[in-house]
Amino acid sequence: PTLVFDGINDFMSGTDWWLTEIGSGAFSVFHVFESSSDFFGISVNSAGATGDTPRHYFTAEFMSYNTQGTLGLSGYDNSAVFQEWSHDGVQTLQMRRNGGAAVSATQAAIEPSGGFYAFPFKSGNVAQPGKSSEHVVVKGSISATDRQNLEGYLAHKWGLTAKLPANHPYKTTPPAAP
Repeated sequence: PTLVFDGINDFMSGTDWWLTEIGSGAFSVFHVFESSSDFFGISVNSAGATGDTPRHYFTAEFMSYNTQGTLGLSGYDNSAVFQEWSHDGVQTLQMRRNGGAAVSATQAAIEPSGGFYAFPFKSGNVAQPGKSSEHVVVKGSISATDRQNLEGYLAHKWGLTAKLPANHPYKTTPPAAP
């Protein structure tokens, strides 16, 4: 099933989930979504999303890690995509869309001020409309092989194989297991 957010007043959250499960460690967040807003995504913030820092934002066109390390990935065309945001737990941020090349930046690992994990992301306290089909969070580092396996799984499950790069190992055949 796909969750549909109206952009008015609905969202999902898990209070303090990020702090207890991820903290300042390595992670990868995969999200299959479609939205008319390039701000559609996920936020990790203090309880009640009060905007305290440090905080993390994972959206269609940017990743902000503690509001200091910021990555941009332009070209979101408002169609269904799968996207990954990750940090290696030391100093490297990465963001990629549809199994493509990653954009990277350097930012030391930091624990957010709270674990309020919510989507869709609110930009300026305005909810963003969109559809969220699948959401996978990996605690710890993920190998390139495992990442490609998960990309292949998501692409085949949600009919997004045409968006995989031509040289992706699962462009035409799904992985044996996610």
